[in-house]
Amino acid sequence: KGSLPAAIWSAAYFPFARLLPRARAIVHHGGVGTSAQAQRAGIPQLVWPQAYDQFDNAMHLERLGVGRRLLSHPLETAELVAQLRALEHEPSVRQACQRHAQMLSAGSLAPACAWLETLA
Repeated sequence: KGSLPAAIWSAAYFPFARLLPRARAIVHHGGVGTSAQAQRAGIPQLVWPQAYDQFDNAMHLERLGVGRRLLSHPLETAELVAQLRALEHEPSVRQACQRHAQMLSAGSLAPACAWLETLA
């Protein structure tokens, strides 16, 4: 904590349900829980998968139009910045994020289940 710039805030824990609705985007590892929380908040996702199902989750988020994958190892700052800017300025990404947030925030899961059935 002590070595972070003044513009960066750090906490040991803060609930995504309170934090993500205030964010413009999220950069994360691609875990299914983080992916779902970001979709529910309706924000674009930049995923840097590291292992296991994270690669598959990142691919699905791209296919849904709500995020992109970072594939460079080690992570390159220029790519990170370029991808975040692209996500922020693509109207189709914002629209997809809003559409999925509405499905996941509805009073019931019926709309989300109906949509899932169309994928089969």
